[in-house]
Amino acid sequence: MGGSDDPNNLVLLSVEEHAEAHRLLFEKHGYQADRCAWKGLSALIGKEDFLVERARLGGLTQYLSKDEQSKLIKQGQSLSNKKWGGSTPKEGNGFYKKHHTPESKQAMREKNKINSKGSKNSQFGTMWITNSTVNKKIKKDGSLPIGFTKGRI
Repeated sequence: MGGSDDPNNLVLLSVEEHAEAHRLLFEKHGYQADRCAWKGLSALIGKEDFLVERARLGGLTQYLSKDEQSKLIKQGQSLSNKKWGGSTPKEGNGFYKKHHTPESKQAMREKNKINSKGSKNSQFGTMWITNSTVNKKIKKDGSLPIGFTKGRI
């Protein structure tokens, strides 16, 4: 968080504690970098997904293949090494301290109901599975990997 690497300013954490620290920081400040670190350290996403997500946030593109870099560029993502984490909700946000009217909120709800039914739903055809340690989202194809059950923890 910008502090020094002086031994008096450091805390020894296990991987689990480190992941939890990033989860709490994400919930408090909303930095996508903390979300990505939490998911990666908790093994909620794999190494390749972590690297792609990290590159989307800016940086670490040297770890991506040329195909992965091309894919990000086609999606309109920047490959610059900008400061990881983006802005807080207060910084550089044109909507800061503004609110939707109750009418516009209702209109958005109605539109989302229509646009997220059936095959238009982003979760359509997928399910969560767990082995009591790791949660994964997979396509519904009827077969579960050995040691996994439906649901998540």
